[in-house]
Amino acid sequence: MVVLALSGSYVAVFAEETVPEVRSSGLPTVDIDLSDWGIYNGCISNSRILGIKVLNTNAALLELVNGKKVVMRFMGSCRGIKQYGFVYTARNNLFCAKRHSVRVMEIGTHCQVESLEPYQETELPRGGSQE
Repeated sequence: MVVLALSGSYVAVFAEETVPEVRSSGLPTVDIDLSDWGIYNGCISNSRILGIKVLNTNAALLELVNGKKVVMRFMGSCRGIKQYGFVYTARNNLFCAKRHSVRVMEIGTHCQVESLEPYQETELPRGGSQE
């Protein structure tokens, strides 16, 4: 179960269920307009974030109000984030890569946000299954 507590610019994300891992593909990247995901200068408006799912110790998935998703990657491994969840504070209603960090609840570890990247789900062929 995902629990997202909002209070002004303060957000808490509690530990949750298993989510498919996000992987970088070895395919050539196509130029993507980051503004389609609301990412400007490495920042996203806090009011665009509907929910957050911790994927693993290296990343979390931000679900946006328009149905799109953004991967938030951490610099290195963020110990305890999957088990305890995290809190962050948006400044001026913005949450930015390289400038902001999240704090792991219970243990207080701070994890620097390395990047905010568009997430595009790849469709499985009909009859395929996810394992």
